[in-house]
Amino acid sequence: MILQYKRKIDRFIAVLLIAQCCIGFSGNLLAATNSNSPACNETDLYNQSVTAQVIKNARLPEIISMSQARSDINYLVRRLEVQSSYLLLRGFDYRQAFGCLDDSLEDPVNTLSFARSLQKIIMQIGDAHAKFKVELSADDDRYLPFIIADTAAGIVALKKGGKGFLNDDYPFIKTIDGWPLAQLMEITRKWVPAASPQLVRRGALRGLRAIDRLRTEQGIARSPLVSLVLQSPDASKTFETRLETRRKRLPGGKLSLGESRVLDGNIGYLRIGSMDNSKVEEVLSSMEVFQDTDGLVIDVRGNRGGQYGILRALYGYFIPDDSPPYVANIAAYRLSPRFKKDYLHKRRRFRMDHAEWTPAQRRAIIKSMTAFKPQWRLPEAQFSDWHFMLLGKSDDPRQYYYHKPVAVLSDAASFSATDVFLSAFADIPGLVLFGQASSGGSGATRYFTLPNSGVKILLSTLVSFRPNGKLLDGNGIEVDVEVAPKPADFLSDSDTALEEAHSWIIQNGEQQRSTANQIKS
Repeated sequence: MILQYKRKIDRFIAVLLIAQCCIGFSGNLLAATNSNSPACNETDLYNQSVTAQVIKNARLPEIISMSQARSDINYLVRRLEVQSSYLLLRGFDYRQAFGCLDDSLEDPVNTLSFARSLQKIIMQIGDAHAKFKVELSADDDRYLPFIIADTAAGIVALKKGGKGFLNDDYPFIKTIDGWPLAQLMEITRKWVPAASPQLVRRGALRGLRAIDRLRTEQGIARSPLVSLVLQSPDASKTFETRLETRRKRLPGGKLSLGESRVLDGNIGYLRIGSMDNSKVEEVLSSMEVFQDTDGLVIDVRGNRGGQYGILRALYGYFIPDDSPPYVANIAAYRLSPRFKKDYLHKRRRFRMDHAEWTPAQRRAIIKSMTAFKPQWRLPEAQFSDWHFMLLGKSDDPRQYYYHKPVAVLSDAASFSATDVFLSAFADIPGLVLFGQASSGGSGATRYFTLPNSGVKILLSTLVSFRPNGKLLDGNGIEVDVEVAPKPADFLSDSDTALEEAHSWIIQNGEQQRSTANQIKS
């Protein structure tokens, strides 16, 4: 009892200190800086070449004063220091970086250039969910007129609509405006959270579409045309062309995955395109159809996350009836006056002392914590107690034990709640993950708006771990069998990862049937 009261007092004091920090700071929080410091070298300073450009958002001011910009920087630092869960994860000297930006400002300050500079600093923190809810483009920016797709053989250019290669004989991109893609991606990666390699690569490739922003940041004059060098499959020949850029951004390359269905060989295919709680009944209806199939593929490629209803409803199908509760996720949130004690309850994560845990669930938590060694040791007095998400068999009478071979398909576009989904399914014995590692991210995000520029920023407020101690952010969920899409997968109904998973299920099913027949005989 005394220990419980001591913990409550410690938490109360921590909250008071944080509140005092938030309210008590005044004036400039940033000391004089050295523009040659690593933080300054990594972060591009305020770009004067953008000062004539207007941000593509009529609700934001075109310019603000230097004092307003500095006020926004100070406000942002205060919010980061009381709210951002991943602020100290990578050891990035954010104050030094903001100080470099502060020193480089000139009056008046162009909102677009200012926001882009803030973006590059925020991305260095390593919060996979970090995002600016404003398009960081100029009103007259133009974009590449083709779709970019990442394949096992290289990066290809597709026609608008993805209905064919831009050039059938030269499908691969070698240079854009004379620059090799690797060099351009060194620029665009700064627009992406410094998180898992697969998240960075995906984001950097998507950034290539913003050709005018790329030109601006290299100090190159913008043009309505773009030069493109394409390459043959064997890299022996090249083809150079000039294309007119577009006013609107095209999407990234996407596979044609189709709907849930039964595949050849009586193999079920469960497509989950989003972790939307409104889709739970649809998923359960599909599982009724798949009860008599000989194997199952669960496809969460391209699933950017959402809620946890599908995970909670589906998990129990793939574990025996006598399975103990499973600790799927261990998390803690930033202590802040803005967050109540039950802050994570709607995300189905609860403290150890949660009144509704069953004895079996408490035992599962205790067992999990004896082996739990977090990859990152959380800073003292900045985070809540540990919270736990548990999974197990559900009370739904429709649920049965699906004991046949199961494969799960993932890729770098699988993210957020889908990472938690993949983490849980990866721990089910016998289940195999195919495709590519997910992006990795779990954060209980919150927006806030800078008072003068009006720029709206999204940041995480919790830190989320797998039961094995690995962070979701910066890692993602690795697959058992690496399968990247082939170029042809973006043009037709072919699907290399699905074909690999389907073949594995057929072979595994035959082995199971053979073993069962031997036992019977």
